[in-house]
Amino acid sequence: MEIDLKNEWEKDYVGKFKKSWQRTKKAYLETDILIGNSKLSKKYCEKWINKKTQGVIFPGFDINFIDKNNKIKKQNQIIYIGRLSKFKNVDEIIMALSKINNPPKLIIVGDGEEKENLIKLSLELNVNVDFLGRQNDYEKINEIKKSILMVFPSSHEGFGMPPMEAIYCGVPCICSDKDIFKEVYENNVTYFKEHDIEDFVDKIKYILLMYKNGKLDLKNQIDFVKKYSWKKSAKDLEIILSNYLKK
Repeated sequence: MEIDLKNEWEKDYVGKFKKSWQRTKKAYLETDILIGNSKLSKKYCEKWINKKTQGVIFPGFDINFIDKNNKIKKQNQIIYIGRLSKFKNVDEIIMALSKINNPPKLIIVGDGEEKENLIKLSLELNVNVDFLGRQNDYEKINEIKKSILMVFPSSHEGFGMPPMEAIYCGVPCICSDKDIFKEVYENNVTYFKEHDIEDFVDKIKYILLMYKNGKLDLKNQIDFVKKYSWKKSAKDLEIILSNYLKK
């Protein structure tokens, strides 16, 4: 977080959560088995505590509740799912859409301390935004299916699950060019330069044009999503525990 958020981290987080981070570090040092949820988190954790971890297990993606046959009519909307915090850069979505002629409506699923600021910004820039708050899994997936595009401009994630949901639903996703997204999503999403509004605008326009011309391949990318199943995560955990017990 210190690397990703720089001055924002020093100003808003270190003081507020200092004791919490100290307790976390102590717990990590006293723990026998530490497992990262990405190669990147494993790397930074080991550097932070100067101690080796036992491996990486990606979070699983539960698709059992998603009805692939449930056809939902597309709406002229773009969706963001996640917390409404400063480092999620939701304001950049609103700023980018304000630079596009007749942009789709922005659907925001989630809540957080930045909500009032985002409402104010959307009114100032005359961007049509629906703040839906928190939704259950069924409601969330239906909103994704209705959308033309998902945007995920976050500056810091341990994994970042919403793009996985978009990919499974056959909806393209634009992410900031953070290393964690490149590790997890490879070439299955579109990247823009972090905090570069003009590049963000260009990528949104490109996806919208491809959609309008019927050139987007919106088939479910099941093979990619399968590598993140809970079944695989459980097997990987079993191997790590078994190897530890053999020592």
